[in-house]
Amino acid sequence: ITLSHGLNLIEGTLPQGRLRAETHEIGEKVLLGYSLEEAATLHNGIFSRVSREFIAMGENGGNLDKMLSEAADILDGDFTAGLKDLKVLLEPALLLVLALLVGSGFCLLLSPVYDLLQKFTEI
Repeated sequence: ITLSHGLNLIEGTLPQGRLRAETHEIGEKVLLGYSLEEAATLHNGIFSRVSREFIAMGENGGNLDKMLSEAADILDGDFTAGLKDLKVLLEPALLLVLALLVGSGFCLLLSPVYDLLQKFTEI
C-alpha cells in the first residue's frame, strides 16, 4: 500500500472537521513530492514533535512502518499514564461528592424524626 493511498484511507475513516481536512492536505502535499515528515511539520497540530521525529527517522532509514508503530506505542503509553493520573484525581473527588450526598440524605431523613420527638416531649 502506498503512503498516499494509506492517507486517503485514513481520511475516509475520520469524521468531518479539522482533522480530516488537515489529513487531506497532508495527502496532497505527499502527492506533490513532500516527504511525510515535511508535510507533518506544516501541519503540526496533528503530529507531536516526537511523532515527527519518528517519521523522519523512519523515512530516512526506510522503515517508516516500524517507526510509526513505535511512535504509536509511546503515545499510547503516554495516554494511558495520563488517564491513570486523571483517575487518581477523580476518585477522591467523586468519593467526597458521594459522601456529601449520603450525608445530606441522612440529615434530610433524620430531620422529621427529630421534629416528631420534639412534639412528643411537649405533650
